[in-house]
Amino acid sequence: MWAICLLFAYAYLTDKFYITGRWFGPIVGLLTILISSITLLTLSFLYIVRKTNRALNAKFIKLSLIPFLGLVPFFILNSIPNELDNKIYKVKVTFIAYGCECANWRILTINGEPCEEPNCEDIFLEALEPKKEIPEYVKTIELTGKFYKRKGFPKDYHHSEQQPEKARIFQYSSYKIINF
Repeated sequence: MWAICLLFAYAYLTDKFYITGRWFGPIVGLLTILISSITLLTLSFLYIVRKTNRALNAKFIKLSLIPFLGLVPFFILNSIPNELDNKIYKVKVTFIAYGCECANWRILTINGEPCEEPNCEDIFLEALEPKKEIPEYVKTIELTGKFYKRKGFPKDYHHSEQQPEKARIFQYSSYKIINF
């Protein structure tokens, strides 16, 4: 059960299997925690009640704690911050009104070079400063800023029960409205 739990935790952290880990990870994680807690409580009870087998029960308690070590890499990977790329880009994007909470800004040009399919990707936008938020009515905009190194979600991104996919995030420092 622990192996399956760790597999879904890893899937959640990777871009390729993110949705699978997002759906099944919490279910398997709760079952794993429930089974592990019952096992530890039972072994602790047996350790206290059966004084003749304390050495054996102590070994079983130590063995049952080993799978918890598998969570250490998950917490380490999850705590690594998503860093910004060093290069500054000038990106022209257009808003696409998808019926989901996914990345809805399509790249048109990067540093003046037109984007060609299939490299034209949808991205999330994140303001460097909160007071530089893009107005809601904007259709096409030119931004200056940096991409994050890994796909993910912008800071303060909240979604409902939908399971959006991770996308590249562009943190902009300035923008120029092209089209409303």
